[in-house]
Amino acid sequence: MLRFLLVLLFLLTFVHAQALTKEYELLAKNIHTEKETIIAEGDVVIYSKEYSFRADKTRYHRDSGNLDLWGNVDIFLRQKLLIKIDQTTFNLKTKTFKGDNLFAYDLDSHMWFNTASTDHNASKYNLKDTIISSCERSNPDWKIKFSTGIYDSKKEYVSIYNPTFYAGNIPLLYLPWFAFSVNNKRKSGFLKPIIGFESSENLFFVQPYYIANEDNWDLEIDPQIRLNRGVGLYSTLRFVDSDHSFGAINTGLFKENKAYFEANNLENRSHFGMEVTYQNSALLTSALKNHRYHDGLMIDATYLNDIDYHNLDHKKDWAESKLVTSRANYVFYRDEDFLGIYGKYFIDTEKTSNADTLQTLPSIQYHRFLKAIGIPNILYAMDYKYKNNYRSVGLNARQHEIAIPITFNKSLFGDYLHFAISENFYYSRVHYSEGNVTTVNADYFSNYHKLSLNSDLTREGGDYIHNMQADMSMILPSFEHKSGYFADFLPFNLETKSLAVKVNQYFYTLDGFDFFIHRFRQVFYDDAAFYKYGDLENQMIYKFSPDFYIYNTLFFSHKYDRIKKLQTGLHYHNKQYALNLNHTYENKVDDKNTNFITADFNSKIDANYDIFASFDYDIEDNFAKEWSLGWSMKKRCWDYRFRYKESITPSLTSAGTESLVKRGVLLFVRFSPFGGMSYKYNQESTLDLNNLEGLK
Repeated sequence: MLRFLLVLLFLLTFVHAQALTKEYELLAKNIHTEKETIIAEGDVVIYSKEYSFRADKTRYHRDSGNLDLWGNVDIFLRQKLLIKIDQTTFNLKTKTFKGDNLFAYDLDSHMWFNTASTDHNASKYNLKDTIISSCERSNPDWKIKFSTGIYDSKKEYVSIYNPTFYAGNIPLLYLPWFAFSVNNKRKSGFLKPIIGFESSENLFFVQPYYIANEDNWDLEIDPQIRLNRGVGLYSTLRFVDSDHSFGAINTGLFKENKAYFEANNLENRSHFGMEVTYQNSALLTSALKNHRYHDGLMIDATYLNDIDYHNLDHKKDWAESKLVTSRANYVFYRDEDFLGIYGKYFIDTEKTSNADTLQTLPSIQYHRFLKAIGIPNILYAMDYKYKNNYRSVGLNARQHEIAIPITFNKSLFGDYLHFAISENFYYSRVHYSEGNVTTVNADYFSNYHKLSLNSDLTREGGDYIHNMQADMSMILPSFEHKSGYFADFLPFNLETKSLAVKVNQYFYTLDGFDFFIHRFRQVFYDDAAFYKYGDLENQMIYKFSPDFYIYNTLFFSHKYDRIKKLQTGLHYHNKQYALNLNHTYENKVDDKNTNFITADFNSKIDANYDIFASFDYDIEDNFAKEWSLGWSMKKRCWDYRFRYKESITPSLTSAGTESLVKRGVLLFVRFSPFGGMSYKYNQESTLDLNNLEGLK
């Protein structure tokens, strides 16, 4: 906007133009010279690629390079810093100036300075008796007053001494020194501290330090102290090693105080571990010019000596599963072929040794996509799998599986109906080791037929469009041969005689809005090992508008003549309100039923303020598992978030599994552009599962 006004001013008002130097042009209503001095009056504008000046009157001294400016002086530096001052002298040769009662505004960070006295040398501004803020200049919500400071416009960095932080006109905090960046670029330095309180651990404090010396990596170091518990150090290295790959390495170590270690009967006094994640979408094929070939690598690996390594990382929630899974996957594929090499490694954190934990190292898969064999309408595919199920102590098994379907397809009745019949061959071979005399190697071969009819029909019915996709598939086992020992941890493709019916329906408005969706599936069995009806599956979604819909998903067990699982939900979201309400019911045959309600709500009171709440209620046991309530405020120059939360969490620790009642307060405050800080207060107590009266 400023540059546009300057150009408009050039075209409409100026009658004289003169070059001050090779870099600067002068425009004004009246220009005259006196020996080596150029005097300009009336809406004076002086500009170059780097600087622009505006004033009521200017005087330029050619010998010294001094430019005197009077009256409504505006200086625009490097297209990002606007300075207003009554009068000043700017040296065009050395690019320095001094002035009193200066106001400056940084366009990138929206930070402004109001200083009693300043002098400028190259890119640095020395400030005295200054007020800074990023809020509105009139009655700012917050401001900082300081005695002296330096603003480096080239490095975009501010360093101030004796600052006092004000909320409105109320002083809140004094510091001897403070420094911050005024841009969003990554820089090394301290991040916002995290302060909290845990009832069993007392004060909790983390002071992260961030290192970003290169564009393709950064390192965050998080030393922490838990006053009653101990000290620790966690770190996260993030990197990008190409335009198609990136990764991260997390490490950590926490040392328990002896008193806490003994009082809580912990497994280990030191908790340590490492996590490695990496993704590369073109590991080998990036060097190939043939775009038919693609490959990728994904690694998500974790090593830890116990689960408290995870729990003590402030960036993570408490662990609820005892099993830690590491994965490494590599895939290579082209138009017709797919090759995958996978690995899984499990750590059971409740065991002192994982020698008897079954691992999958490696697993190999080759898949040949559907391909014609030269006979019309006949296609074939192939899938081969190898799994090495390994452990140091216990039975090991190496399994080979191969599946070959040969399919005949035919369209009938003018493409209204599609018919397919396939002959499916399956073979599996298992080699055992570290077993006993009864674990004989296993062979399994089967052949089954599959027939299917499907149709995809669409018709217009007045003010809506109806699309129906129907499919009926029948499986007929033909031949089966089994020999050897079949371990319970091995999967086999055991098909049974069955008929599956599936119908999907979609209703659209004429402009393409899918306002009603219905999905139905039912399987019928003709096998003594199965009940004659499989579970009925039915789902309906009705959309009142793109912002408001309800849904219901039903699983009904014919065998037990009851609802097996029922999920119902309501979702509403617009610019002002958001509501999610869900009910889940699950009737389990051999375990306790599940029956609970979850809800979360958010309301925008105005452009700055929101309130929010969440609720998770266990209907089966009649108690609130979790609820929270809070509000937030967000303005350009600052924001905060306050939340109170109560929850009952099954938490896994190195001392065993406990259900904890947690009551906590979170307060987060951020001041633009130099960040903020958060405070957490948590009170914990062990839950007595036999007495829930106080929580109902």
